[in-house]
Amino acid sequence: MPAVSLSPLRALILCLAFTACSSIEVHDDWDPGASFAGLHSWAWQSATPEATGNARLDDPLLHGRIQGAIQNTLAEKGFTKTSGKPDILVAYHIALDQKLDAHTIYTGYGPYRGWYGVGGAQTVVDTYDVGTLLIDFVSPETNDVIWRGTGQSRIQELKTPEERQARVQGAVDQILKQFPPPGK
Repeated sequence: MPAVSLSPLRALILCLAFTACSSIEVHDDWDPGASFAGLHSWAWQSATPEATGNARLDDPLLHGRIQGAIQNTLAEKGFTKTSGKPDILVAYHIALDQKLDAHTIYTGYGPYRGWYGVGGAQTVVDTYDVGTLLIDFVSPETNDVIWRGTGQSRIQELKTPEERQARVQGAVDQILKQFPPPGK
């Protein structure tokens, strides 16, 4: 088989194809001494998130999607949003971090019709953003976090508001799937 040579553009497309379907990495942690059995109502800890100075993080449309997704998922789990005294307060935080990913593609080395061909290697460096969404459940009495869910994923540039809403709802669903903790 002849050696295959990849142009820089083809190598980049190949690398992006392997990473385009990124999944959300989810983790949770909780206070083992907290009781989750009596929790039925909730309210936002703060009506508006703190401004970060980053236009992408301070986007009111993004915050509306996150808040709507949290509210939808909690309603599906049987929690009621209240304006009175809630059993639990909910807060969320978002962050963006820039990451580097380097891939080396080796081409054309090996036997071919009794000859050994010498190929080359090409390294492609990809810079991308990773988004993190933290969802905290806070005790109204002590103001301590009793449960935290974290979702982290490579940011995908989605073209329509519907795609963005579906991505946010999917992330919130995955994070809150772990709430309340089993057996609590």
